[in-house]
Amino acid sequence: FKYAADQLKLQGGQLFAQEKFDEAIAAFSKAIELDASNHTLFANRSAAYLKTGKLHAALSDALKCTKLSPTWVKGYFRLGVAQQVLGRLQAAEKTFTKGLELEPGHPQLTAALGNVQSQLKQKPLGETDSTENTTV
Repeated sequence: FKYAADQLKLQGGQLFAQEKFDEAIAAFSKAIELDASNHTLFANRSAAYLKTGKLHAALSDALKCTKLSPTWVKGYFRLGVAQQVLGRLQAAEKTFTKGLELEPGHPQLTAALGNVQSQLKQKPLGETDSTENTTV
């Protein structure tokens, strides 16, 4: 099963690179059916869901990824991006910060944190975001 899941992961990655996001989601989903413990499959499918505008599905997969592998920094990047796109800026800030605690100076996380902090500064005073079930 692991070999088949790895092959589907490769196929999904190629489809993603070709911007065939729905097909990539299908390949990652089949791979997850074969190996639901592989955190990278959830991270990859999260990215594909994000590209198709399926934001809550992207968030769900990113959360699953961080639960399966709580020390894998890229999972926190995926989760923070999903939170940010959903407008959950405070949750995204916490998530990016958590990732940077694991790997200080990580370039993607550092840039993402700066971006979300800029967005938070631009929010009107008193405006908050919903963080229901999305924090780590």
